Amino acid sequence: MKKLFLTAAIVMGLGSLASCNGNNCKVEEDPQVDTLNVLLGEMYGYGVAGEMKSMNDSTFDKREFLAGLQMVLKMDESKSSYMQGVQMGSQVKGMLSQIKEREQVELSASKWFNAFKKAFMSDSAKNPSTYQMEVMRLMRELSQKSKAKDPRAIANKKNEERFTADSLANNPEVKKSEGGVYYKVIKEGNGKTFAKTDRIMVKYAGRHLDGKEFDSSKDKAVPMSAMGVIKGMGEMFQLMSPGAVYVLYIPGELAYGLDGSGPIEPNEMLIFDVETIGLEENKK
Repeated sequence: MKKLFLTAAIVMGLGSLASCNGNNCKVEEDPQVDTLNVLLGEMYGYGVAGEMKSMNDSTFDKREFLAGLQMVLKMDESKSSYMQGVQMGSQVKGMLSQIKEREQVELSASKWFNAFKKAFMSDSAKNPSTYQMEVMRLMRELSQKSKAKDPRAIANKKNEERFTADSLANNPEVKKSEGGVYYKVIKEGNGKTFAKTDRIMVKYAGRHLDGKEFDSSKDKAVPMSAMGVIKGMGEMFQLMSPGAVYVLYIPGELAYGLDGSGPIEPNEMLIFDVETIGLEENKK
């Protein structure tokens, strides 16, 4: 949900209504204060209601929302630690939801809490950064394992295997690189092959297996590098030289893998028409 913020003018106005001395601060009794309370309440009420209506969330319960809001507003200031726990709980719930949505890994809130409690209440202390690498490794492995079960990933892998067997594997015009990219040489270039760090001027067009184009340089050369493109294309740049024209058939695992990207689905094999013009000229 988007946060609603007080305007600077309102905040300044609130400050003028308070009379403070040291740690003692009270709001002066003034009819305008009551009016301001009502206006602020209605402003937020209509604003949040409008946001939730625009989100069209059928799971949103107004009564549950009010109960949670009232619990926090009625809380004594002496329970600030409890409030901090409530705030962190909301953040953690959001984090777990994001992991489920983005990585397709569903974690248990109760197991997370039990582990948190054990560490939080322990007399000993460990540096949390020591966990980071292992957390990232496990997250990546679990994410890939989960994404491999995506029906689109399974279907695209089968399409790749079928296309390879029918159109590439036994085609005398098609070669296969050491890394596993199939390619057809339309025209060989001249001179030395490009280095991994070279900035190359390239014309390209990317297509799905059905022939539909998803991206292209529109017959205009653009600067690219073997280090800044998908793995399969990066390998092929280093086999090409200025003036070369190749058709590349890049397996899904050497393209965008199980993650996919935009119009490119998980595990999708891609076809690229590539022409390497030459090295990018240094601009002074």
